[in-house]
Amino acid sequence: ESGTSYVPNKTTTMKATITKYGLRGFVLALTLFLIGFLVGKSLSYTTHEIIGYLSIFISLSLVYFAIRHYRDVESGGTISLGRGLIVGLLISAFVSLGSAVADAVYTTVIYPDFMTEYTAYTLENLQAELSPAEFEVEKAKVMDQVKIFGSPFMLALIMFVTVMIIGFILSLLSALVLSRKTAKAA
Repeated sequence: ESGTSYVPNKTTTMKATITKYGLRGFVLALTLFLIGFLVGKSLSYTTHEIIGYLSIFISLSLVYFAIRHYRDVESGGTISLGRGLIVGLLISAFVSLGSAVADAVYTTVIYPDFMTEYTAYTLENLQAELSPAEFEVEKAKVMDQVKIFGSPFMLALIMFVTVMIIGFILSLLSALVLSRKTAKAA
């Protein structure tokens, strides 16, 4: 025996925290979204949207707990704003990926007609609200957007970016709340 023991450094423990909470966030986001899609298939698009955002916020709540865990357990009771933000953003990337994968599975396997039906729903609502001339203008805009953003890949990418933006905000807030330059006295 060499007499030396392994002492993890901040990078090693940060990777462990990110992996632990990131994988949990990925699985949680994937699971919540797929449950929401499967259980709520007959629900309105508005209700689906509410369930979707709830799934995002529940999954991203792990950001706070990951930063707190890293500060209290892995970093001796201290964490800088920057390091907290990095931990939060990396956890957010896992959650974003889980959400994007769920979205891709939903729009390609579970409900491949989603974009067609959602477009029809949107156009019906616009037609009920607008004059015929205004409707034609808006319809052209919607159809152009569908051409650009309507593929399952683009929908998943939009989901990823949306969750990352929310994750950035929650990461910043969590890092601000949890940052501490010196450890609390016991």
